[in-house]
Amino acid sequence: MNRDRLRRRAGWVAQWVIPHEHRVRAWLRASRASPEEADEIVQDCYCRFATIESVEHIEQPNIYFFAMARNLLIRTRKRAKIVPIESIVDLQDALVDDLPDPETVAADRHALAKLIALLPDLPERCRRILEMRKFDGLSQREIAAALGVTESVVENDVQFGVRYLRAAWRDAEYRADQAMQRFGEGGARR
Repeated sequence: MNRDRLRRRAGWVAQWVIPHEHRVRAWLRASRASPEEADEIVQDCYCRFATIESVEHIEQPNIYFFAMARNLLIRTRKRAKIVPIESIVDLQDALVDDLPDPETVAADRHALAKLIALLPDLPERCRRILEMRKFDGLSQREIAAALGVTESVVENDVQFGVRYLRAAWRDAEYRADQAMQRFGEGGARR
């Protein structure tokens, strides 16, 4: 891997993977991994992120990181052949809780795409504030400082934006239902 590509990969890991390390470590502790075992698994995950050919296929780095750690823990436990029954139960519970089924993932992606398509209809400042709050995870105070407005303005714009998006979402759902009814009656087939 050339130096520039390695630098880009390190930046990607820093942005998308490292923020989730504490959750992975907490799950490893809950799965009764020793601190040394957890350190080794997390380190192994980072090595794998550094050496995989491409990260372009990874749409949800946090889930990918979690699955990688889970698989490494399972492999470690199989090698050790000492698996407390409680660990298996906890592992199964974590798999059910943390990894959504493909239909849910597809539905969530579709819903997010529909929501993002509604954002350009908002006033510019309101749209930017909503993006900073909901997508970037910034606090009201951080947004206010970044945009040079009061926290009250941020709060009001968030409330307005959420109300607008809810109404636009309901309207789009209603129109889709109406179109489906017309289609079912043969109206769209003419």
